[in-house]
Amino acid sequence: KMTTDGVRTEYNPPAGMNAGRLAANPDGSIWVLGYTVSSPTSSYIGRIASDGSIATYAVAGTNASFGGATFAPDGSLWFGQREGTGVRMVRFLVNPGLTTQSLPSGSYRPTDNTYTGGYIWYLEQNINTGNSSVMGRVSPNGTVSSYTLGAPVGTTNVTKRNQLVADTNGGLWFAGEGSSGAFLGRFDISTQNISYYGLGYDNSMGRITIGDDGKVYYTAKDRGSGVTSLRSLDPATSTYALVADYDR
Repeated sequence: KMTTDGVRTEYNPPAGMNAGRLAANPDGSIWVLGYTVSSPTSSYIGRIASDGSIATYAVAGTNASFGGATFAPDGSLWFGQREGTGVRMVRFLVNPGLTTQSLPSGSYRPTDNTYTGGYIWYLEQNINTGNSSVMGRVSPNGTVSSYTLGAPVGTTNVTKRNQLVADTNGGLWFAGEGSSGAFLGRFDISTQNISYYGLGYDNSMGRITIGDDGKVYYTAKDRGSGVTSLRSLDPATSTYALVADYDR
């Protein structure tokens, strides 16, 4: 972790394990989704407490991949997992442990999830054909609803669709890359309408977040120059701005 004044503290995963996705718990702990180094790999959940102590919990699945991690208000950790052709959302509490909710899309892999409006929302990318992706939600009683996401106009192949964050106006934002360059998308929860914002250049998209000013901030690495930048989109005016170039 790094403090705002630049002090960095490092935590090593247990021997024989790699760390992957991270999620911050409101209690100050950091949770890690990871897998063993040996093949076939097995999965685990790790908890780094505020005092630096680490606890691990086994997760069922062999050679499984993770997609996203987020906390619900009841303290449960939710994450997506794909094992073979099986796709599921997993809910974890230290006691009683794991519960799973299978998703009806075996040709997809989960990429991210978030909590908003009483539901866990998840994003999936088709592993066989590029343009097809799914936005879905899991209700508190386990009911799954899913919505197909089309491609931006003029894009013939979507190679990546990831990152999922909620705004304060009933929308879910995600990032993507395709044949027409990088893009941002907004899914309206009430209408299921999707708005796309083409970024017009060949970038590898990184993280996205919603600022207090309502703008969408995102990191992107230009594949040509190698420069990584922080940029913003103002949805109200559809205007873009360069905030900073900060890496090469």
